[in-house]
Amino acid sequence: MRRTASLLLAASSVVLLLASAGARTRPRQGGTLRVEMRADASQWMNSALRTLVFDSLTQLDSAGSVQPALAVRWESQSDDRRWQLWLRPGVRFQDGTPLSAATVVQSLTAEDCSGCPWRAVHAAGDAVVFESETAVPNLPAILANSRYAIVRKDESGNLVGTGPFRFGSVSNGAVTLNAVDDSWRSRPFVNAIEMRGGRSLRDQWMDVSAGRADVVEVPADQLRRAQQDHMHLLVSRDSDLIALVVDDKSPATQDARVREVLSMSLDRASLFNVVFQKEGEVSASLLPNWLSGYGFLMNTAPPHANAVPTAVSRGEITLSVEGSDPVLQLIAERLALNARDAGLNVRAVAGTSKSALRLTRIHLEETNPAAAFADITAQLGMGERVPANDVAAVFHQEQDVLAKHTVIPLLYLPRAVAFSPRVHDFVLHSDGMIRVADFWLEDGK
Repeated sequence: MRRTASLLLAASSVVLLLASAGARTRPRQGGTLRVEMRADASQWMNSALRTLVFDSLTQLDSAGSVQPALAVRWESQSDDRRWQLWLRPGVRFQDGTPLSAATVVQSLTAEDCSGCPWRAVHAAGDAVVFESETAVPNLPAILANSRYAIVRKDESGNLVGTGPFRFGSVSNGAVTLNAVDDSWRSRPFVNAIEMRGGRSLRDQWMDVSAGRADVVEVPADQLRRAQQDHMHLLVSRDSDLIALVVDDKSPATQDARVREVLSMSLDRASLFNVVFQKEGEVSASLLPNWLSGYGFLMNTAPPHANAVPTAVSRGEITLSVEGSDPVLQLIAERLALNARDAGLNVRAVAGTSKSALRLTRIHLEETNPAAAFADITAQLGMGERVPANDVAAVFHQEQDVLAKHTVIPLLYLPRAVAFSPRVHDFVLHSDGMIRVADFWLEDGK
């Protein structure tokens, strides 16, 4: 009898412990997620949060497979030169306007689309039809890119989408996104996201440690320090390409031999080891090795002075940095030193459109090699297209592009954020973007 009572007591204790654990981990409704950033909060459209406001026709899973989003199915015709995508029924924009093929076409044609992989797009009942001069077998994967997210303007001129959050208000330098109650993806757990810009990295880290912020930035060059400080981190795959773009129309760099000398002079390993403390990966490829599988074949060895040809131009070559990123500025100065050692008179300057050299950062969203290559070359203004969804075809086209030395890949870097312990189920997609809204706050405040 005594043994039976003991067993019952032990069993009830286990049940209570399990119930208590379940109560602690059950998602809670409510609260505001507080996000801080160095950029102005009004630039939220350029942040990872924009995918919570706008949806694309398709989406990619972590394996790179195309999944339905605003489009539920698709079909290729005319040897992949024509694609028809059928829309999800019952979806509405955040201002109540129904999603239709006409609104999708209007969104995709509202801006200049000279780099788009289609010649024309038009509505056909509840479907959208894309037509192209050449085969585009990877179009569904390309359409998952947030560049092709479906957007419209409401009566006040605000941008609205179909995502789980809508643009709210701007007050005292902070931008608020509010949860959409009737989102087709289901209502988020948190009520709002507040983004506060103009915060230095030091202030961000102090705020998250003191409980005044929930999500803050961690640049790749500060990842090692954040790990040493035992911050709660989320780190994406290497998804940001740092590359040098060379203007072959500029008098200073139109000679192919100058571009070759420049390409051979750059010391990627030094940038990787010193600036980024071995975070990310050295890359002489437009695609990261984790995606293409062939990145290791590209030569990334440090240059040797006797292996670099003598420069053929003594004129000054200017190198500008896109944006105001101090780390990119540091990289530019190091690249200028490398080039000078090879006999090229390269000078890093403040951003200017007239520079022969331009240091840029390109974000990679796709997890499909062909779609990723198409997007990167489109962003670089090259307009290259892969004829087949085949990694071998991507490799050969990339070899052709790199042989011109008009774009010189340097590094691939991850994206990272630090978050407070009260945030649960907060995840980054492999490209560093936030594509779901299942995160919740411990205290719901």
